[in-house]
Amino acid sequence: MDAKQEITDFKYSITDGQALVLLNLSGTIDFAFIDEFRSLSKKIAEYKTAKFVIIDMTKVDAVDSKMIFAFARLQKDIRDMKLQLRICSIKNNLKKKLYDRGVIRESETTDNLTVAVRSLLAKIREERKNGRGDPLAA
Repeated sequence: MDAKQEITDFKYSITDGQALVLLNLSGTIDFAFIDEFRSLSKKIAEYKTAKFVIIDMTKVDAVDSKMIFAFARLQKDIRDMKLQLRICSIKNNLKKKLYDRGVIRESETTDNLTVAVRSLLAKIREERKNGRGDPLAA
């Protein structure tokens, strides 16, 4: 199941890979798109088999300061769904801004999509090794 939404300067796509939901963001995350941005949590929740969410910010130019709270809320909603979160490919100036404001966690950020997937695979192996069950099991 794929969902796409295009709004002038802000775009997103959600791709379902069974256990993995990939959320690609692009453009400027601007307050003008607050309603569309807030709906992302509900859209992610529709993927019932999801265990992991990767937010790919490769093409995000900026996050409006008025949207910082909404971005933090999206992450909280994902964690509240008991999903493992990774945020990848954040441009350095934006990463510094989000770290400085306490919006993103170092443990959930990676340099690129490949590293994000590898870190989630490592999490699966660790949980299996430590007898905490299989995070991919239904």
